[in-house]
Parts: sequence; C-alpha cells; structure tokens
Amino acid sequence: MIIADKIFINGNIHTMEKPGDRAAAVVVYKGEIVYVGSDAGARAYSAKETVDLNGKTMLPGFTDTHMHLIADCMSKAKAELGGARSVAEVVSIMKDFAAETDAEWLLGGNLHIENMAEGRFPHRYELDAIDARPVILFSYCYHAQIANSEALRRAGIAKGFRPEMEGLVDFYDDGEPNGVIHENTYGLHFANLVDGDMALEANRKSLLKKYLTDYTKRGITSLQTFSALSEDPLEYVNQYMDLDREGALPVRVAINSAGSLDRAYHAVSGFGNDKIRIGAKKLFCDGSLGTRTAALLAPYCDAPDEKGLLVHSQDELTALVGEAYDYGCDIAIHAIGDGAMEFVLNAIESVLDARAYDDAGVAVAGPLDEAPEGFREAAARKYRGRYPRFRIIHASLIDPSHTARIARLPVILDVQPSFVRNWHSLAEARVGKERSDWLYPLRTFTRNGILLTGGSDAPVEPSDPLMGIQVAVTRSDLGGVPAGGFIPREKLDVFDAVALYTRNAAYCTHEEDRKGTITEGRLADLIVLSDDIFAIDPQRIAATRVEQVYLGGERVL
Repeated sequence: MIIADKIFINGNIHTMEKPGDRAAAVVVYKGEIVYVGSDAGARAYSAKETVDLNGKTMLPGFTDTHMHLIADCMSKAKAELGGARSVAEVVSIMKDFAAETDAEWLLGGNLHIENMAEGRFPHRYELDAIDARPVILFSYCYHAQIANSEALRRAGIAKGFRPEMEGLVDFYDDGEPNGVIHENTYGLHFANLVDGDMALEANRKSLLKKYLTDYTKRGITSLQTFSALSEDPLEYVNQYMDLDREGALPVRVAINSAGSLDRAYHAVSGFGNDKIRIGAKKLFCDGSLGTRTAALLAPYCDAPDEKGLLVHSQDELTALVGEAYDYGCDIAIHAIGDGAMEFVLNAIESVLDARAYDDAGVAVAGPLDEAPEGFREAAARKYRGRYPRFRIIHASLIDPSHTARIARLPVILDVQPSFVRNWHSLAEARVGKERSDWLYPLRTFTRNGILLTGGSDAPVEPSDPLMGIQVAVTRSDLGGVPAGGFIPREKLDVFDAVALYTRNAAYCTHEEDRKGTITEGRLADLIVLSDDIFAIDPQRIAATRVEQVYLGGERVL
C-alpha cells in the first residue's frame, strides 16, 4: 500500500457528492484524494502526517466563479464611497483621499447612485473641485464611471466626441461631456492611462502577493477571473505563472478573456494545467440595473422612457457567439435584464441550430439530483462532449418563459447571490412588483434542472462564498432584512447553496472530474470550518471562520 502524504481523521466531512453524504476521514496522496470513508479505513494507510479534525466540518474548497482579480486587488487602493449620500459628501471624501496620496490618478469606488440625495452621479465640474489631478469614480456595479475635466482631457473625450455607440457617454445640453461614461468606454479610453502603474510587472506582482491570501482566508481554492476590467486580454497570465513558480500562488486560477479572439486566444478554453488555465470567451449583452443600462423587455418603472442598453444587435451577438464557438471557446455572456436574456438565448439557440446541435435527452424535468441516474449522469448528458459550454453571467432578471429555454440548452448560469442583499429594497421601485418576483429566481432555476454556480463579481461584492451561501439560503442581508427573505420561495437549501461554490462550480471549467467534491480521484482542495454550516442558524453562516485550507493536500492557511 502507498505511503500517504496526509490522513484526515475524526471529521464531519460533507463530500458534496449528494445531499447528506458524509464521511469521517480522507487520505491524500500526491495532491489527490485516494480514500474517503471511515477512520478505520483511513488508518489502514501509512502516512507522513495525520491531522485530527476533532469533529470539525470539512468541505471541498470554494470556487468564486465570477470575479475580476486584478481589479479587485486594485480596488483596495481606491477611496471608499459606499457610504456617500450626496455629491458634496463624495467631493469631501475624495478631497481627504487626495490629501493622503501622491498617486497620479485619484480613484474612488463603490459609489451607489441609489444613495445619492440628488438622484444622480456627480458631474465633471463638481469633481474638478477635488484636485487638479485626474479623478475617476467607479459605480458600485462598475458599469459606469465619472471623470473630472482633466481625466476627460487626457482620454481625448471632448465636445464633438462620438462614442462607439450611442448612450455610452453622457453630455450636457451644450454638447460637452458631463463626465459620466458607461460600459466599455473606460476600457477603451481610460484603462491604459489609469492603470499605467499596473503596467509595471513588479507592481502587479506586489499587489497579487499582498492580497491573494485574502481569498484563501475565505476558503477559496479556485478563482475564475474575468479580464473585462484589466488592460491585458489574458489578465497578465505570465504573472500568475511567475507567482506559481515562486510558490506564491495559493489558489487555482482560470482566466476568462473579454479580448478579441486574435489577441486573447492563441490557445482555446482549457489550455493550461490544474493550477492556471484559459477559460471562456467573455461577451457583453447589456449593462446593469443600478445604472438602468440593463436591457429590459418593458421600460423601467422609475424611468418610463428607458429600457436599458443593448451592447450589440441580435445579428451581431449571434455572429460573435458563433465565431467563438467555431474557434473552440467556451462562451460566457453578461446578461442582467430580461431583454438581454432574450437576446442571449436567441443567439445560443441560433448558433446551435445552425450546427445541428441535438438536444434529445438533454433537458431534465426536475432537479439534477432527482433525475433517475443521479446528478453526475444527468449533468453529463446535458454537458456531453468538451464543447460547447455556455455560461450566462448574472441572469438577474428573467421572463418566466426563459426557464424552459435555458433548461434545454447546455447553459450554466453564473449567479451572484450576494446581489440580493442590495436589491431587496430597490427592486419594486425599479422594475415593479410583478417583475420583482423574477429577480434572482435561484430556486426556480435549480428546480428546473439548471446548473447554477456562485460568484461575487468582486470588486462589486466581496469575494466571500460563505456570505453568498448565507444570502442564497436566507434571501436577506446580513442583518436579517427583510424578515423572512426577499421572495422567500426562491430560497435555496444549504446543500444547493454550497454546491454553487463547490460541485457545480467545477463544471464551468470542465473540471467536474478533478475538483468540487471530496471524492476519490479529485484534487485534495479542502477547507475546515469552525462550525457545521448545515446545522447552525443560517443567519450565522457568514460569520463562520475558515480555520484550515489545503490546496492539493498542502496547507496554505
């Protein structure tokens, strides 16, 4: 018999293979799990180290399936505007920040338009009072930025400027830009200027080294980062490789690119190894509910003349999806509004129909766990073959007719449960009572056999799976508001909520046979918690401490 590297005994181990499946012990050899079962079975192995869990709860390591790693690290160097309630307060916070930093660009983040007494973002001339240096503020959702006059000047955005599509830049009545920009305008015209310091390899590596342990402390062993908010189309993959060679990369990283195929994908989805790999091609369909740029089928209730913003026409989106599919890429599409979801489903259906995709036997009538063959067999049927796997990111607001269409397609929904805590008090005013019932309908999705995965969209929300699990289970904020939960019928049970960040998450990167469950043959990515989150009051889940983290059986926390 082998000499194991590590044996874990006396544990409360939730394998996440299926609800209620538990074990007491795990044996690890060469980074993989070789035994799951009883203490007696584990003790039959000789081992270099034995870890007594003392009854503590062990889970598979968490995966954040949607975040922006470089941007999240950079956000820690921005002024915090989340508590600002007026333009004057924004200016005051930024003035204090300017006095404390010698940075060339003054950046503020987490600005909520809903909190502003004026009901709007600040404008360029108001920001000019902060400092002579260029100023950029980022909205909470990152779909809008506000620039002062110096920042606009450096980016070449002046009177007469024509954005790439109508609606991406806001103007005063006299034709001067008022400083508010939307969607990819920042990436096209500001990112290379603002992120100048990040172009220096040493600075990027320093940020990553400083903050990567923040994710480990939250039980995260895998990150799926999206390059939409980074200047480099592959999110500086060489930096991750350098860190790994130095033994300073405590997580597995999948890099999903919004760059053009000829720039970003000389290798297709899946290229890489267990530590660093290329993920999906990222596309955008609409904006965000916060800035009313999410595309809706009917107008916003609090802005009856607005239905949001579609980044592409239907034909353009379908062509982009088809191009990425034919290139060999998984495809991840940002869609928040029900109008965007309609466009995305049309595009996916058109592309698959044109390629004679056969969905016979793919759709399931109910939850994957209740399918006669069980979860893995049902999921394998739906996602058979290496390609395609389509991911719809956010899927925040849907029309009821969308559920059946999603269920029959090889589509994974990347949802952010933490968003619920910010929208429960705003939803009815923004989209009305009837549509609010279809905002983040997580249980409806799972009950219809749709595979959900859990992300944070950090830096929009903290990359904290335990918080996401709690919100998915309670449908309330961390203070328990609203009592009973927002649309309580859409609450998930704890197993389904944990699955978003473990078992289900592995499907995004075709790694369902490598990680996501505590199963023989899987990578030994394991976390130990202070409490059993399956047994405690759900309102205490987010407060649970991550006490130990193992990546490939090696302790990293």
